[in-house]
Amino acid sequence: MTQALNLANLANNVNTSGQLAGSAVNGVVASATNLVTADFSVKESGGKLYFYYGTTAIASLDSSGNFIALNNVTAYGTP
Repeated sequence: MTQALNLANLANNVNTSGQLAGSAVNGVVASATNLVTADFSVKESGGKLYFYYGTTAIASLDSSGNFIALNNVTAYGTP
């Protein structure tokens, strides 16, 4: 019954274009261990986030906030 109720609530929050209303997903948190774009990816492993360009690891960020980059890091620059 709960699944049917959830589907009914979801159906009430979809517009005629098939778009989901923002209020329908309030409080929902997505969970994933990988984020992949065309050229970059971020992978979580052993308490670290690893940043890749293609197959090359270019940086990592650990749970203490330590950021390690393959190359130099520039501060106060314009992206």
